[in-house]
Amino acid sequence: MSREYIVFLQKEAEQLRMENAMLKRALLRETAETEVIYREIKDSLDKLKATILRAVINAIKIYERPVNYEEILRVFRTRFPFIRAKTETITRRLRQLREEGILFSPKQGYFYINKETLEKLKK
Repeated sequence: MSREYIVFLQKEAEQLRMENAMLKRALLRETAETEVIYREIKDSLDKLKATILRAVINAIKIYERPVNYEEILRVFRTRFPFIRAKTETITRRLRQLREEGILFSPKQGYFYINKETLEKLKK
């Protein structure tokens, strides 16, 4: 490869790193705003769904991106070790939250909070 091409790729990689950092900051800000909405609607959800939604919000904060089943389960089991819910129950509830529009999947198997739906539930 030529020297010019390597320099070009290095500049492009740096630009992508900066863009990625900016998107992560925006994602975390949105997640922080979702925290307030969650507190207001948690009573309208059944207890397990509310707890799972809380685990999803915490996982998004930790990983700074949409999260998959394994990451949500890891956070759920760590934060709520006293809740004896089976893995299949948690994953089923995640799918139900997605079907209700509270979560959405930017990619198959990954979940993120649908802030607009939470705003509607709050009202």
